[in-house]
Amino acid sequence: MIEGSGLFGPAERPMTGYLALPAAWHASPDVAASWVERALAHVGSMPPKVKKPKPMNLNAQVVKRLSPRNCPSLPVIAISASAAAC
Repeated sequence: MIEGSGLFGPAERPMTGYLALPAAWHASPDVAASWVERALAHVGSMPPKVKKPKPMNLNAQVVKRLSPRNCPSLPVIAISASAAAC
């Protein structure tokens, strides 16, 4: 780590992936700019982040599994409002 730099964020829960620049660099923005360029080059060389598929909730899984599209042999039953009241 560079002298004078530190973790960014509250001391009890610093943010990962972030760094606070040394206060002395405020007087010399060229030094900070060269490090920012270096960081951008490093990040640009990394592969894109692969998103994890969003887990489906259990109710949606049951409905999807029992839908007529997935089970063409499943009989479709229509219940009218009057029949449902019985």
